[in-house]
Amino acid sequence: MVPLTLTDIDFDTVERCTDTRTLRNMLLLLQQDGSYYKELQQAVENKLQQLIGRPLKPPPLTAAEREEIEADLIAWETQMLQLQQQQQQQQQQRQAVTLTTVAATAATAAAAAAANDAAAAEYKNKLREETMQQVKEIQIKQRKEAAAAATEAAAAAATEAAAPQSDKLILSNSNSNSSSSSNSSSSSNSSSTQGCNDSTQAGPPSAAAAAAAVAAAAAAAASNSNEHSDASVAAAAAKSSSSSSSSNSSNNNSSSNSSSSMEIKVQIVEDSDDESPE
Repeated sequence: MVPLTLTDIDFDTVERCTDTRTLRNMLLLLQQDGSYYKELQQAVENKLQQLIGRPLKPPPLTAAEREEIEADLIAWETQMLQLQQQQQQQQQQRQAVTLTTVAATAATAAAAAAANDAAAAEYKNKLREETMQQVKEIQIKQRKEAAAAATEAAAAAATEAAAPQSDKLILSNSNSNSSSSSNSSSSSNSSSTQGCNDSTQAGPPSAAAAAAAVAAAAAAAASNSNEHSDASVAAAAAKSSSSSSSSNSSNNNSSSNSSSSMEIKVQIVEDSDDESPE
């Protein structure tokens, strides 16, 4: 189809044209230009009416048709308004549901957060209590262990202190017995030896040794836990001391008697010597 322009349209062309589409395009071009081609425009309209068999413009409306058309328009507008209102209501309902859902979700989240916070706080408190309880138990256990260790140390110290004391007492008793025996024998020997030489110096040392032996035996007997053995030891020491003292005293007495007899004899001899010249 060749495009049309206003210069292509004239009365001869309109009369020869039998295509309704071309005639409609000619009519549109002439209507755009205005009233300058009024007669040519009328010729195109008449040609179209001849070809289609009916007028291009409809007849004017009557009053009843106009009212009917207006009623239809009002009903249509009312229906559109109702539809719009329904859509708005539905949208508001959807928004309300959305807001309710959001609020419920927020409330649920807040409740969950509060529950989590409460659970966390409870867990922290429980953990703190358990920690404090464990610390208390550990402290109590440490105190008990310290007390038990102190008791064991004290018992060990007491046992250690008691064991050497007993050993020392037994050793002291044996040493005392041996020393008492040796002292008694040495005292008897020294007293018998010194009785002949010097009777005045033999008595006091032997008595002092015997007294020392008796005192040592008594101290050992008082400090030893075995009273029977200590008593026997003390009795033996006392017996040996008394025997040595008796021997010493007898030796002293014999020595003093012999010395006094010697003095008497010497004096008698001297007297006899003095009397012989006379």
